[in-house]
Amino acid sequence: MIALEQAKLLLGISDNSKDAVLSLCGEIAEQDIRSISHIADFTLVDTLLQARMIQVIYLQLGNEVVSSQSFSGVSETFIPEYPANILNVLRSYRKLKTI
Repeated sequence: MIALEQAKLLLGISDNSKDAVLSLCGEIAEQDIRSISHIADFTLVDTLLQARMIQVIYLQLGNEVVSSQSFSGVSETFIPEYPANILNVLRSYRKLKTI
């Protein structure tokens, strides 16, 4: 999986210790791509886009329900979904559903 290797580079992971988790994140990303874009041919999707989605999913693990935290004056807010730039690309792939 090319996207997995690209995601590892984006995350700064050089070994194979996180491959199982990243592979699961890749499956989640693939499912999200299919549900948002309604495409049947997954080979049309850019692997770098999938790698960026894997990165977002991986960084959100364990923080899915946290909308903000504050410890000793340091505040963090977690993104509850994909960033706008990723969603814009996914929407550009979107196919109309027919009923």
